[in-house]
Amino acid sequence: MMEGKKVLAMNGSGDGLLYIPSEGILKKGHSEVCNKRWGWHVIGNVIYSCETGGRIMWCEASELEWRQQPEVMEWREVMGLEDLRDTLCASKVVSYGWGVLEHYESFKRERTMEGLTTTPLDDLYVGHKLSSSGPNMLLFWDVLGPHKLEIFCAEISLQRRKETGQILGNVEWSEVVMTLDPPHTQHQQHCKILYSLSLDL
Repeated sequence: MMEGKKVLAMNGSGDGLLYIPSEGILKKGHSEVCNKRWGWHVIGNVIYSCETGGRIMWCEASELEWRQQPEVMEWREVMGLEDLRDTLCASKVVSYGWGVLEHYESFKRERTMEGLTTTPLDDLYVGHKLSSSGPNMLLFWDVLGPHKLEIFCAEISLQRRKETGQILGNVEWSEVVMTLDPPHTQHQQHCKILYSLSLDL
């Protein structure tokens, strides 16, 4: 993401990076130390993320840049989407590829042998997906019924309140965009939305 004459980025581990093209300098910025937030997406110089528990969070992109104050990135909740929390929390649009499930089951067995408990895998991964359409946010989630698995999409307009600085989300529309056969086992339910593209037809 470009901001002025700087390039701000965040890697998969949540580390902020700052690149200054005119100086050829790459610097480390703030890191996202909370493991509850995933799926970062930038809309209009604001970083949005999904959080376990069904919340959509945001912070200023400039907070990726390292400064003494504040020392951490300050995340705030997008207001107005409280009615979606339970639905998003139940969604499982995540990927169990790359050996994640096998690694977790091995880790779980080791913890059990040591008499320790483990957090369910579904509670560690956010089950909804962020994207964008122009200045608006696109939000994807799934609903598992007795005979089908439905993928929903909602377009959310975003407005910043001048008096408080809060960002308010308003659902413009919400509907099913894909219907799949129900999974045969629990973890076959999991899929991953890789990319979305807006088209005028």
